[in-house]
Amino acid sequence: MDPEEIRINLRKMKKSIIFMENHVNNFYGLHKHYDYSKVNPIVVRNISYINNTVQRIKENFDIMRGLDKKDPKNKFIIKKKFIISMVLLKHVNNLIKEKSFEDDDFEVHNILFKDKKNKNFMKLIPKKYQDAVKEEFESINKNKKIIEGFSLAAIGKFFGMIGKAFKSIIGGIVQIGKFIGGMLTQFIMLLWKLLMFVMDLIFKIIPRLIKSIFNFIKLLFLKLIKIGLFTFFLFALMLMVLMKYMQNLFEMGKVPFPVVILPAVVITLHLFWNQTALVYRMQTGLLSGIIWIFTGPIKSVFQLALGLPKNDPFFRYKGRNASRKAILFINMILKNIAMIIIRFFLFILLLKYAVKYILPMMWKSVPTMKEMIIFPLIIIQYVYFYMKKLLNLFIGPREE
Repeated sequence: MDPEEIRINLRKMKKSIIFMENHVNNFYGLHKHYDYSKVNPIVVRNISYINNTVQRIKENFDIMRGLDKKDPKNKFIIKKKFIISMVLLKHVNNLIKEKSFEDDDFEVHNILFKDKKNKNFMKLIPKKYQDAVKEEFESINKNKKIIEGFSLAAIGKFFGMIGKAFKSIIGGIVQIGKFIGGMLTQFIMLLWKLLMFVMDLIFKIIPRLIKSIFNFIKLLFLKLIKIGLFTFFLFALMLMVLMKYMQNLFEMGKVPFPVVILPAVVITLHLFWNQTALVYRMQTGLLSGIIWIFTGPIKSVFQLALGLPKNDPFFRYKGRNASRKAILFINMILKNIAMIIIRFFLFILLLKYAVKYILPMMWKSVPTMKEMIIFPLIIIQYVYFYMKKLLNLFIGPREE
């Protein structure tokens, strides 16, 4: 690559970085209010590792630019820093090529002497620079930060730092290029590869992850609207059933709560997320049954008992649209919820006194088992004497 081609490539790289920065400011600025949305932590750590590596290369170029180029001793330092920077760049590109960005943690591979390919990789580096390269990777390992979450609001600022680092590196290449020689072309090609991957991150990978997060939130929201309330009651019912089951199974009066709640949570989550259609059918069937009670032969009893107005739109509706009926039913319950609650508690109070006073009186009138057995014999005896009297009346008494 001749000097003119190098200048053309550097100009293209600068234009790409400017375009990248504008996109970052526009796109991620629109999503900054999603402050609590989280991206896969592995992706976050890998982006962080790339950023740390780029910043390290930038620091090396800053050192090289600050040295006096006329001093012969500084030529060795410039060459050493450049080789270290190229090794860092090649290492990151290898990780991007060989590892999954969304599944493999790059930080695990950031120390070369622990890498299985260490021997082959280090053969490419002159021996007098190998110790310096190892120290550089050790330094990155010590300075790395473990990140468990990633707010979307920080993405613009984060990639802005990478863009500034790239521009600084390009400026350094212009100043020290003539002191590097043939390695400059290889470095520019490696830098292009890394820049293209960062562009893919900004334009494809991160937006896809953000879309996946929002799709998940949207699906969760729709499921909550559709079956959320019914699932909560289903969970409560499952707790009671499992509690009784565990008590009978282990023959214990009191079962440890975690033993009951864990399977209840797992089953409920499975039904909520994977069997939404089944839960919805159960919910619809139950609601249809309740609506039938309020619209069937005994609707007048419920109207009187709960104090529901007979002219409510729910009772006036004659159509067959189940969804419309359900909405009207819920509206009727919500409008009359105060009266329903009052009448419900009055019913509980009446039931209590009925059980306490009226039921014992009724219970006294209930015949015993002995009385129920004797009752048919008494009836037979009564019929016998009655028939005998009739015979005596019409035929006359039998002569002895």
